Amino acid sequence: MDDYDIEAYSQRKEERKENIVFVLISEQIEKHPFNDEMNEGLPDCYLRVYSESTDTDYSPDTDIQFSDEADLVKQFYIRKGVECPIPIKRFHELYNQQIKGVDGETHIIQELMLYLAAYGVEYENLYFVRKVPTVAAICDDEAQAQSIIRNHAAQLRSPRIAPVMKDNLLPDGYGCIFY
Repeated sequence: MDDYDIEAYSQRKEERKENIVFVLISEQIEKHPFNDEMNEGLPDCYLRVYSESTDTDYSPDTDIQFSDEADLVKQFYIRKGVECPIPIKRFHELYNQQIKGVDGETHIIQELMLYLAAYGVEYENLYFVRKVPTVAAICDDEAQAQSIIRNHAAQLRSPRIAPVMKDNLLPDGYGCIFY
């Protein structure tokens, strides 16, 4: 058996430490108008959101994340603090049927926009939202990255620090190969 070279191991460990940078990652939000055709095959990385805010940002405190149209209507009325004046049924149950909407008008449910209008929910407030991790800073040491988080907490969304080998940084220095 070969003798283990502790000195060589220590030297390689120090070289690895010198080759590491600390990447500060923050989430950015992409908010896209809802499109009925895209809704069916949408990847799981996108959230379906109802937002009455014109802000391009997403806020889980004010925006409603929903899994389907009936869930949206239920949550919409819960947020308003009132009960829906008509029974909430799923879109496919009401498809091609006439119902009396919350406005007292008769609605023929042939598309999602008409379904939501019958319940008093505005189609224009529907969005697809995706959280995208982005590199906010590249730091030489972890303490520097922690300092940036402390000093800029209001501008960073879900910040985290990832140690990355310098070899894994992209040539422009603005991205990493580790996602």
